[in-house]
Amino acid sequence: MPVNTINLVATPGSNTGQAIATTFTSIAIGSGHSSGGSDYATGSPVYAWKFITVPVVATTVTATKSATTTYAVSGFTVGDYVNAVVGTASGLSLGVTLDAWMSAGETVTIQYSNVSTANASQITTNVVLECCRIVA
Repeated sequence: MPVNTINLVATPGSNTGQAIATTFTSIAIGSGHSSGGSDYATGSPVYAWKFITVPVVATTVTATKSATTTYAVSGFTVGDYVNAVVGTASGLSLGVTLDAWMSAGETVTIQYSNVSTANASQITTNVVLECCRIVA
């Protein structure tokens, strides 16, 4: 019988910007063998999550160009996961895309690119940075 389980435990902080401790207690994909071996991976990595709301300040991005800005995120470094999420009250113009990455120790770079053929004027928009790293 195949085993497909993921047990996830999350303990959120009490306010924005605090880390969320997330632990995989087990993961098993595939089916076990009666001989004692198995064909599935198991493990117990521990992840640290942080959610930070930052303002992307108003600027104009000319057609087919990009602009970047950086923000400090303590406890994270190059290679850690980061995602930028814009809420429904976005001030980003149509045709503007957002990318984010850990560009240095404790520094996130947000790049917004105008993929349209017209200049895009922006207003200040709150962006939530979702950061994750394996801690054990």
